[in-house]
Amino acid sequence: MKKLHLLLALVFVFTLSSCDNDENVPQIEEELPQVPIVKTYEAYDIIMFSLKLKGEIVIEGDSEVIEAGFVIGESTQPTIDENNIKIVSEPNQLGEFFTTLIDLPDESKTFFMKAYAINSQGVGYGEEIQFTTIANRTYNSSITLSTQDEVIEFGENQYNTITGGLRITGSVADLSPLSDLYIIGGGFEVENTAELVDFSGLENLNKIGSLMANGAQINNNDSLTSFYGLESLEIINGDFYIINNKNLVNLEGLDNLHGVNYFSLRIEDNENLSNLGGLDNLEFIAKDFALVNNLSLTDISALSKLRFVGNMVYLGENPSLTNLYGLESVEEIDYLYLNFNESLSNLDAIKNYELINRLEIIGHSSLTQLPVFSVSTMINSIEIKNGGALVNLSGLINQTTIESLILSFSNLQSLEGLDNFETIGEFSIKNCSNLINLEGLSNLLSVDNFTIQINENLSSLEGLLSLENVGNFGLDTNVLLTNVDALHTLKKAEAISFSYSSSLTNIDGIKDIEEIDNFRLNSNEILTELPSFNNLTALKLLSIRGNNAFINLQGLNNLTSIEELIIKESTLNSLEGLTNLEMIIDYIKIENCFNLEDLSGLDNLAIIGTDDVQVQQGIFLYQNSLKNLNGLDNLIEIKGDLEINSNREMTNLNGLEMLTKIENNLEIGNNIMLDNFCSLTSFFVNYSFSGNYQVIANSYNPSIQDIINGNCN
Repeated sequence: MKKLHLLLALVFVFTLSSCDNDENVPQIEEELPQVPIVKTYEAYDIIMFSLKLKGEIVIEGDSEVIEAGFVIGESTQPTIDENNIKIVSEPNQLGEFFTTLIDLPDESKTFFMKAYAINSQGVGYGEEIQFTTIANRTYNSSITLSTQDEVIEFGENQYNTITGGLRITGSVADLSPLSDLYIIGGGFEVENTAELVDFSGLENLNKIGSLMANGAQINNNDSLTSFYGLESLEIINGDFYIINNKNLVNLEGLDNLHGVNYFSLRIEDNENLSNLGGLDNLEFIAKDFALVNNLSLTDISALSKLRFVGNMVYLGENPSLTNLYGLESVEEIDYLYLNFNESLSNLDAIKNYELINRLEIIGHSSLTQLPVFSVSTMINSIEIKNGGALVNLSGLINQTTIESLILSFSNLQSLEGLDNFETIGEFSIKNCSNLINLEGLSNLLSVDNFTIQINENLSSLEGLLSLENVGNFGLDTNVLLTNVDALHTLKKAEAISFSYSSSLTNIDGIKDIEEIDNFRLNSNEILTELPSFNNLTALKLLSIRGNNAFINLQGLNNLTSIEELIIKESTLNSLEGLTNLEMIIDYIKIENCFNLEDLSGLDNLAIIGTDDVQVQQGIFLYQNSLKNLNGLDNLIEIKGDLEINSNREMTNLNGLEMLTKIENNLEIGNNIMLDNFCSLTSFFVNYSFSGNYQVIANSYNPSIQDIINGNCN
């Protein structure tokens, strides 16, 4: 800024008698008080709904400018002291300041305007200019134009705004009659045209969906090659779909589009679309962004200014796309879904993202490696499915934790890249036929849910060198797996399940575990025994099903309580191993066990059930080869039901002699050889029973009174 100075020269000439004595002429410099000197520029970029203003501080005056801006009035010579519109604007380093006026009146109207600036001495104004807004001609409905004559006729009205939607279809070839159109309040549909090449004529169209977020649908236009004519379009409110325009080669003409508001952008089935040129200034997409089945698409670099996508980025079945350059400016993404892009080989554009909430990679026969993600990148979920060329996960080497990692039907050969992972939420390895071990998990300490299922060549769990805690751990149908020795560091699990592992011979790797809530063994054909659990004293659930080589439960000798004991379709011939079990908190259920003749092994069991009436409790014996109930000799209380059904070899109820309580129902039925109920005599004679008594279809079916009277067999 310049300061204005006024130089005053006071010259005093003294004529002396001596001509050689000239005196110096004194000069006095004085700065006078000044207000700023300001320049007003003509209004520019005047369109129907906005215009731009510019001012400039030419000279600050004798003190710093404290405010600058514009004053606008409907009469001449507006000032900031009157009832006028005042707009404050911050000057830049050159003293220039700007503003954009919006929400202009619908009618044509003239205004007077001055730029101003204020310092401590007062207000300085620029010269006055005037500008006139453009009248808005409005069509208050929706309209479909399907012939060129209809376009011409509608255009003669010079409408600036359509409050509803505009649909172009049929034989329309030229949109130049619509050159006065600025705003489409509803949706804009251009569909099923045969001759329309571009959008020339809509150069003034600035907003779509300003009243209703109905968006734009550009679909099935055989001759459309570009979007030329839409250069003024800045915002689309609603979905923007570009689908099945077979001659579209790029999106040139959308150069000023910076946002798709409220909804999604979908570009699909445009077979000759080779790049996204035209979207160079696109900055945000409110919801989803999808590129689907664009056969010639090789380049998406025009998206380099895109910084925000509200939900999903879906790139699927674009067979010529080789990389994702263009998406590198997006800092956070909720869901990136890559689906069978055959030539996609490079994902480096996403390696420096701050956050990827979910990354899903399906197929991709050319993608051999993940990008090496930055140490600062947070990835919450990764799914790699259905083939693909990935052989390892080396790009994840800088990651230490993840909420979910799903590997399914993948061609991965190793888990290299997971070496620094310490915690994983959900970890699933399913149908990965090339994996032979779990090398790469050496630092993994904790997994919430860990599933290893149907990996036909997995023969070892080697690699799990440090695993201490799991929530649910499931081994299912890994036919070459012989042992679980690699789990020797495991201390705690909410649930462990070993199922359908036909080569599994021992599970001694978990013998030192300190806590299991739920333990399931299901149809492991050659597993003969349990490990000797050294530290296990309680279980919430023990479920044994199948396991055709199992004969007893030795190894559980330290157990004193179980909440639920379920044995189904087992070859067990005794319950030996449960000798120290004193309490079953909820129930024992034994079903379809044809080698089990009695319940020997439960000799110290005294109580079944608790006072919690909200859960199933009791003893349930169905379709076994039990002959009697020997083994329950110390059972005193059943706080629940006693159900004995369809045990075809049972002849008596020996083992229930000490029983003093059956809380709920007693149901004994379809035991065709059962004719002796005398073991219940003491119970019915000495203790009360208020539950339902149902004894039917046995060899003998006494009533309670029969038993009390001694007619118990």
